[in-house]
Amino acid sequence: MGPVAGGDRVRAQYEAYPYPQRDPADEARRLITGSPSDPDEISHYVFGSQLDTTRRFRALVAGDGTVILSQMLAWRDSPAEVVYWDLSEVALEIAQARAEAR
Repeated sequence: MGPVAGGDRVRAQYEAYPYPQRDPADEARRLITGSPSDPDEISHYVFGSQLDTTRRFRALVAGDGTVILSQMLAWRDSPAEVVYWDLSEVALEIAQARAEAR
């Protein structure tokens, strides 16, 4: 079995069972924040406390976490750009709907 076959199985799993399974309508009353999408934690653990969220930077987020990180950076008026990537089209649609709801 090559990497493509394994990737297809993973994609199929997340298409059938997107993670996290959230209803975008819940975003208005359930604004979840925190680890591992907290900019301060990312700065500390990934960048040795050197990430300056007041300056423009780009973050690539593979899988869930994009919506929360984007919201937390928006609250700080950060000029950051967050790019989302996921194997699952279903998960991508959920993340887009959640972002639009926020």
